[in-house]
Order: sequence, then structure tokens, then C-alpha cells
Amino acid sequence: MTAKRTRPQRQAPARASSAASARPAPSARSATAATAWTDGRWALAFGALAALLRILFVLSGTDRTWPFTVYYEGDSETFFRFARALLAGELYDGGIPFHPPGFAFFLSGLHALVGAGA
Repeated sequence: MTAKRTRPQRQAPARASSAASARPAPSARSATAATAWTDGRWALAFGALAALLRILFVLSGTDRTWPFTVYYEGDSETFFRFARALLAGELYDGGIPFHPPGFAFFLSGLHALVGAGA
């Protein structure tokens, strides 16, 4: 007589009770998600902080009443003086056009319109 072979029965894997207890209940998880900040809120908060710091920086300078800033080393002062010379009918840079006059003419028209520096 031959013995009949039977397959061993598979047992379901045991659930780890620690994994189930580590997860918060669905209601607690949704309450936490509702109070957490999203990326958009963080970006808005940092953007507002950056804008506030820039405004405070501009207001703290001694040059806030000047038409140009001391931190900008460009042509703003040159074009301002060029425009003022055009309004006064004087030559600028000894009459030699070192700078293109288009913006100076625009700026002098703007000064005449709003009365800047008069």
C-alpha cells in the first residue's frame, strides 16, 4: 500500500500588530492634514517676508528722497543730470553725446510733466 501524499496547508501570514497600531486612525490623520501647511502657504509666507524686508531696506536708507539710490552704480544719476540739463537748456558732457539722448529726452519730458525737482 502506498501512502498518499498530501500537501501541507498554508497558513495565512500573521499580521504585525505594531504596524496597525503605528498608523493613526483615519479621523486623526485627516485632522493633522488639515492643519499642516502646504507648499503654497510656505511660498506665500516666505514671499511676504522677502517683500517686507525689501520695503524696510528701502525705507531705512538715507537716499530714500533722492531720485536714485546709492547702491545702484549704473547710469541712473547720469541720465537724471542729463535730463535736468536738457530742461535747463544747457549742454551735458560738454556737448559730446557719450550717452544716447533718447531716454534723457523721455526723462526730461516726464520731469516737466510732473514737476520733479523743480
